[in-house]
Amino acid sequence: MRTVAIVLGLSLLVPWVNGCAFGTRHATLIYPPASGITVATNAPPQAQLGKVSVGTFSDERAEKVVIGYVRNGYGMKTAEVHLDSDVVPFINAAVQHELKQAGWEIVDQQTATNSNIPVISGEVLVLHCDAYMSYEGDATVMIHATRNGHEVFKKTYSGNGGGHMNWGMTGKSYGIAISEAVQEALLNFVRDMPTIMRQE
Repeated sequence: MRTVAIVLGLSLLVPWVNGCAFGTRHATLIYPPASGITVATNAPPQAQLGKVSVGTFSDERAEKVVIGYVRNGYGMKTAEVHLDSDVVPFINAAVQHELKQAGWEIVDQQTATNSNIPVISGEVLVLHCDAYMSYEGDATVMIHATRNGHEVFKKTYSGNGGGHMNWGMTGKSYGIAISEAVQEALLNFVRDMPTIMRQE
């Protein structure tokens, strides 16, 4: 009897999902994501770990508008998800946020010029979210560090976000999943900062 109820429930779910699967969604990136990873309290660090400057990040994605697709109950793409956020200021703010949360002091590029202070910059390579039963966000960012005008570090960081059930197929949920993926990628980068500071 229980098996029959489950099958009946799934059969009713498919038409409902299909009915919600049409129409372009609009996603906005928000940082830090409300459901993201908490890595520090609001209390300032007892001691600054060092000084760093954040330069410009460029958007190198091949597709600048579409960041995912809505799928119906059979897994077929039925609509696009468009990104309403400006990616470059979002990433720059996100990088600065995570560096500050970890205890690094952010200085302007003019202060870092002709000094031993590293300048962090990079490229956004992937921002994408797919969704069927759950949201699956992906983000990939290439990070560069320069010191005195010379590149001393380069590495690609990726992250995943989402995982929560896809009940409403909302643009907001797509944006949250991608924002969470960006946070995971940047937290991996911040963990490498002590290594970056040692590079000459």
